[in-house]
Amino acid sequence: MAVAAPAGGCGGGGQAKTTASAPSSHPAHGAADRLTLRRQIGQLLILSFHGTTAPAYVGNILRDGTAGGAILFRENVASRGQLRSLTAGLQRAGRGSVLVAADQEGGAVRVVDFDASTVGQTDQRTPGSAGAAARAAARDLGGDGINVNLAPVADV
Repeated sequence: MAVAAPAGGCGGGGQAKTTASAPSSHPAHGAADRLTLRRQIGQLLILSFHGTTAPAYVGNILRDGTAGGAILFRENVASRGQLRSLTAGLQRAGRGSVLVAADQEGGAVRVVDFDASTVGQTDQRTPGSAGAAARAAARDLGGDGINVNLAPVADV
């Protein structure tokens, strides 16, 4: 079973505001205009699946743009080699544009047990130690093909 969730942020609850602006020369601007409405909506959705290999329907969904990414949970991770193979397959299916997310907060909250950070947030007592832990997690996760870490920016 796949579960889709919005990948976009929440707004302020008010009405949407639009403003006219000069056309941009940045290549990403206007790219969404070239997508069908179905693909535009798909870029806002992520999915999940059971097991350590992606079922065929996951590849099909990523390939046709019905979803823009996948979130991985502990049940999806068995070893470093398996994880790298899984994330590479997801990227192949989505032609290299898939958001692959995991919740790697540190300490006990880690989807990828063999990646940083082994230190939980409450034990990161200085900005320097928190920064070092975040850089280590980014390095490890990126090496495994995970390009979105759902760890909080700040816990209060």
